[in-house]
Amino acid sequence: MVLAGEKSLRLRSWDGAGATASMLCVAHCIGTPLLAASLPMLAATERVAHMGLAVLLVSIGAAALIPGLRRHGKGHVPLVGAAGLALISCAAFAAEGVLTEAVEVALTIAGGAALICAHLMNAYFCHCCPICAEKSASAWETGG
Repeated sequence: MVLAGEKSLRLRSWDGAGATASMLCVAHCIGTPLLAASLPMLAATERVAHMGLAVLLVSIGAAALIPGLRRHGKGHVPLVGAAGLALISCAAFAAEGVLTEAVEVALTIAGGAALICAHLMNAYFCHCCPICAEKSASAWETGG
C-alpha cells in the first residue's frame, strides 16, 4: 500500500532526478564536441546517446510533471517542461545533416534549461503546498 506522504516524497524525488538528468544532458552537450575532437569513436555514438538521453528525459519528466500538475494545478509548469522536451527532441531526432552542430547544442542547452526550471518550479510548489508538506511530514513520522 502506498501512503499519501510517500507519493509526495516520490514526486520530489522525480523532480530531483529530472533536474539532475537535465543538468547532465547540458553537460554532455557542452563536453561532447570537445571530446569528439580527440576521440573519433565518441562522435560515432553521439547520435544514439542523444536519442537515449531524450527518451530518458521524457520518461522522468512525465513521472514528475504530470503528478505535479494533478496535485497543484499549475499548468505553466508542465508547459515549460514540454517546451524543453520539444527542444531536446528536435535536436536529438532531427534527420542527419538538417541541423548544424551549433544549433543542436543550442537547442539542447535551451531545452535542458527549461526542463531544469520546470522541475525546480514543480519541487517549489510541492514544498509550498500545505497538503504535500503535511503528507511528507506524516510519511517521515511513519518511516515511509
